[in-house]
Amino acid sequence: MRRHGENRGFYRQRNYRNEGRNSDDIGYNNNAQMGSDRDTSTSNNDRGERYGRGRGRGRGRGRPPGLRGKEIGLYFRDRMKARKQTTSSRRFEIPVDSRREKQIWELLDSTRLVKEEKSSPKHSSDCSDVQVKQEIDCNNSNDCLMTKYSEINIEPGPSNKADGTNSLANRYNHLSESSFKNKFLQNLKGNTETKFQCSSVVSSLLNQNEELDILFKTELINKKKSERYGKMQEFRMKLPSYKMQNQIIGLLRCNQVIVISGETGCGKTTQVAQFILDDCIMNGRGSTCHVICTQPRRISATSVAARVAEERDEIYGNASVGYQIRLESISARAHLASGSILFCTAGILLQKMEGDPTLREVSHVILDEVHERDVIVDFVMTILKDILPKRPDLKVILMSATLNAENFAKYFGNCPCLNIPGFTYPVQEFYLEDVLEMTRFRIKPTQQHQDQTWKKFTKSGRAKAQKIDAFKDLMYPYIRQLRAENRYSPFVLEMLSNQESEEINLELIAALIQHICLYRDDGAILVFLPGWDNISTLHKILTESGKFHASRYLIIPLHSMMPTVVQKSIFDRPPKGVRKIIISTSIAETSITIDDVVYVIDCGKTKMKNFDIENNISTLRPEWVSLANAKQRRGRAG
Repeated sequence: MRRHGENRGFYRQRNYRNEGRNSDDIGYNNNAQMGSDRDTSTSNNDRGERYGRGRGRGRGRGRPPGLRGKEIGLYFRDRMKARKQTTSSRRFEIPVDSRREKQIWELLDSTRLVKEEKSSPKHSSDCSDVQVKQEIDCNNSNDCLMTKYSEINIEPGPSNKADGTNSLANRYNHLSESSFKNKFLQNLKGNTETKFQCSSVVSSLLNQNEELDILFKTELINKKKSERYGKMQEFRMKLPSYKMQNQIIGLLRCNQVIVISGETGCGKTTQVAQFILDDCIMNGRGSTCHVICTQPRRISATSVAARVAEERDEIYGNASVGYQIRLESISARAHLASGSILFCTAGILLQKMEGDPTLREVSHVILDEVHERDVIVDFVMTILKDILPKRPDLKVILMSATLNAENFAKYFGNCPCLNIPGFTYPVQEFYLEDVLEMTRFRIKPTQQHQDQTWKKFTKSGRAKAQKIDAFKDLMYPYIRQLRAENRYSPFVLEMLSNQESEEINLELIAALIQHICLYRDDGAILVFLPGWDNISTLHKILTESGKFHASRYLIIPLHSMMPTVVQKSIFDRPPKGVRKIIISTSIAETSITIDDVVYVIDCGKTKMKNFDIENNISTLRPEWVSLANAKQRRGRAG
C-alpha cells in the first residue's frame, strides 16, 4: 500500500490527471498541469502532422505519438536544436582577455589560500616573512569584477638575497599562478633552502682521521698480497676501463663534475668506484672518502655490490663495500661511512638528501645508467646541481652506456666527457627470417584478421585496415628485396608477409628455445620480454609442453616485483647437464652480467610509460626498443 504522500508524488511524476480519491490532495497542482498538457498536446499534434502522422493517444510525455523510424530521429534532432537556441539566447557572454583571465585565477587561488591559512596554525621561523599582495587592478568600473588582498608567508632562502642569483620563485615563473604553485614554492623555500642554510653552517662530517687513513692503507696493501686478490686483479686489468684509470682519476681531480660514457662490457660500473676509493686510500685520504653509486634497479645494486666485494676479496659488512635497497641493506665498515662504497638505488639517495640535503657524509656521487632518464634520477640531478656550489669538495660522476653524454655535460655547465671503448666477444646475430628458416614455424593469423566482410566498414574495421596498409608499405618492399636476393625460401617470405609476424609470438619463442636446446652447444639462454604477462605465459608454455623436464632445464622468471632472493638465483650456475633458461624483462638489460649466458632471444619490445592525449590517461604499453637498448641486450651474450 502507498501512503498518502507517496501517492501524490507518484501521480505528479507520471503527469496523471487528478482522478479518484486523491483529487482533493493535489488539485492545486493538477490545474496547472492540465493546462500544460493541453499546450503540449497541441504542439505534439502539430509535430505529428509535420512528420506525416496523426495525433496518437499520448498524454504529452516523450515524443509525439505516431512517429516511426526516421521520423523519431528527426523529431529529437529538431527538439535539441530548439533547446540549444533557447539556452544560447539566455547565456550572457562577457569578453575577457588573457591578462584579465589570469588575474581572475590569481584571485580565486588567493581566496583559497586565505581559507587554508585561517584553518591551519601560522608557521613560525627565524627567517623573516615576506607579505605578497595580490590585487586586480580596476581601470574601468564595468570591467572590474572584484578586488582582494591576501597575505602569503614565504620564507626566503639564501637564493633570495641580493647576490645576483635567481631565486626558486623566478625559476618557476613559467608556470601559471595557482594554489599548487604557491604552496609548492612555499614548501621548497621552507624545507630545501632552509636545510641548505642550516647544513652549510656545519662543516663536512668526513673529517680526516690519520688513524683510519693508516688502517685503510695497511689493509689495502696486505690485501694486494693475497692470491685471490691477485687473480681478480688480472681479470680487472683486461677491462678497457682499467686501462683508463689514470685518465679518470686525473680528470676527476681537476673537475667537480665529469661524464663517462662507455659501451657494454667496458667495466665502468664495477671499476670507477674502486678507482676513486683506492686512490684516496693510497694517498692517505681514505677517511674522507665515501662513494655512493646509484643503480637503476634493485637487482643491479645488489649484484654489482657482490661483484665488487668479490674483486676486492671482501665480505659484506666487514670491509669497504655495502649496498642499500628498500627494506634491505648491508652496511660497510660496520656502519662507518669513511673509506667505503655504497651501492643503492636512486630512490635511496633521494631519501638521504631529504635528511641531509648537502650530503655531508658523502665525498663522491656516481649516477650510473643516467641515459635511462628515470624521474627520480632527474630529481637527483636537479638537486645535485643546487648542492654543488655549497659543497665544492663534492664530486659527481655521471655514467652512461650511450653516446648522448653531451646533453648531461651541457646541463652541468659543459663539464668534461670521457669515452671508454667497449670490450665484447664476437656475437653472431640471427633475425626473424633466420629463425623462421631454422624452426620452420608457421605463423597462424589470429581471428582479428579474419573478420567478416561487414566488419571492415565499421570504425574499428577501418582502423585495422589502415594498420594493415601501413604494414604492407613497410614490409612488402623488404620482402621483394629478399626475394630478389634469393636468400630465403618462399615459406619464410610467406610468413613475413603475415601481419602477425610483427607481434610477440610466444609459441615461436618456445620453438626457438627448443631448437637451441636440441641443435646448439651448452649455455644459458636469456629471453627478453616486455612484461610479467608474457613471462608467465611463456613459462607456462615451456613447463606444460613436456619437452623441458625439470631434471634437465632450470627455468627462472625474472621481474622487478619478485623477491630479491629469487632474483639473485639467476647468477647461480646450474649443475652439469642442466641448461638454465632465464625469462626476463629489461631488468637484465643493464648493470648486471650473467656470466654463463651464451644465447640471447630479444623480442624487440619493452613496456614504456606514455601519455594518451585523447583519453587523458597514462599508459604502459609494449613499444619497440631503441637501437641503444638492442645493443645493450646484444651485449648480454658477449
